[in-house]
Parts: sequence; C-alpha cells; structure tokens
Amino acid sequence: MAHTWYVAAIVLALGSQAVSADDALRGRATVLDGDTLVVRGKVLGLLGVVAPRSTQTCETAGGQRYLCGKIAAEALAARIGDTSLACVVGQADPHGRALATCRKDGEDLAAWLVSHGYAVADRHASNDYVPNQKQAWAKRRGLWAGVFEDPTTQERQAYSAKSHVVDADPADPVTTASTAAATRKRR
Repeated sequence: MAHTWYVAAIVLALGSQAVSADDALRGRATVLDGDTLVVRGKVLGLLGVVAPRSTQTCETAGGQRYLCGKIAAEALAARIGDTSLACVVGQADPHGRALATCRKDGEDLAAWLVSHGYAVADRHASNDYVPNQKQAWAKRRGLWAGVFEDPTTQERQAYSAKSHVVDADPADPVTTASTAAATRKRR
C-alpha cells in the first residue's frame, strides 16, 4: 500500500512538470554558442545535442584548420534571424543552462543543427537526433566533411546571460559575411 502511494506521488510530480507547447518560453534569441541561447534572459541549452565550443578548431578533408565552434554559432544565429522562438524548457544542466527544445516556425533547431553537421547528437541526454546525425555523416555535412574532436567529450564552462557571442540578427554584416565565408570554405 505504501509502495502504491509512493509511485502515485512520483507520477503526480512528474506530470506537474510537463510543459505544453502553449506554455513555451517565447522570444527573440541571442546565441552564446552553437547549442546555447538566451531567450528572455534565460540561458537555454538545446536538449539532446552538443556543438563544438566557440574556440574549438576542426579540420577540413584537405587538412585546413577552421573555427568550427564559431561557425556553428554563426550558422545558428543566421538560421534564427530575428524570428521569435518557442522553447519548451525542462530541467537545468550542471552548467547553468535550462535544457530546452526550441523551434523556429515549428522547425526543431537542434534537429537542424545536427542534420547540417554543426552539432552532434548527445546520446547521454537523448537518442532523438541520432537519425539526423547518421544523415549528416552519410552526406559528409559540416563537421562530418573533415576531422573533429567529439564535442560531447569537451569540458563546458558555466554560462550566464552576459556571455554574449553572436546576436541572432541577419542584418549584422559581420555575422552574415563570416557565415558566408565559412560556407564557401566548406564547399
């Protein structure tokens, strides 16, 4: 009898934490790195994916080094543009981020990052994006076009909303130019 009460209490507690799309955190985003955003002052990590840190370097198939982490952040910022996001927020990670599934006009941004090779699936958190990663690997997109150190093994620093790296502003000529240059280098 006590066991049944305990299980019921857990089910009720978990059920009360569920968040519907209607309860999503909505707003414009600032990109801190390739898998971390600030929306309405809250630092959000994209659930189920890990992008290279902003200073991480990778190599092209030809052996040329490039800042793959910076390119991932710039690509995410360009993808978001000035559009408002809807983020369903879950539990926090040890780095000061609330983990979230964020969508732009219904598109899952984590799935987009992994499908284009800007991030990898974080199998410790979820297997949801493993098919996207397999697709990116098969097409040699982004990171998979060269050599990189697995970002899931890299140490992550704590975040704050002031750790600003890239604004999600497509009108910013620096972001637009460097994203375009990075895209040309990868082709």
